[in-house]
Amino acid sequence: MILTPSSTSAGLAGAGYWALLWTFLFKITSFPFLHRVPKDRILGWIENHKLQTLIMTEVFNLGTHSGILGVTFALGGTVVNSFVILVLFPIRAFLRNKAKTVLITV
Repeated sequence: MILTPSSTSAGLAGAGYWALLWTFLFKITSFPFLHRVPKDRILGWIENHKLQTLIMTEVFNLGTHSGILGVTFALGGTVVNSFVILVLFPIRAFLRNKAKTVLITV
């Protein structure tokens, strides 16, 4: 498959779109009208249900984008979703658990 500039741009746009959505989720309590949303509960569920979260994001991602540029848009989103769910969440859990152990031992 040859990636043309327009399809490459669509892939980058999809990656940027999903990065924006994940950033919004991590910063959801910073918005005045959403300060009561249980962010820790949502992130905890995602952490405990990685595969289900990945499937749900991909069903939404592929279900809303069609056509050749839509597919590359969705592929960019797939890369970001996989990275966030399978890499960032485990790192976040590791660092949080490590911080708890340091606090307990001190």
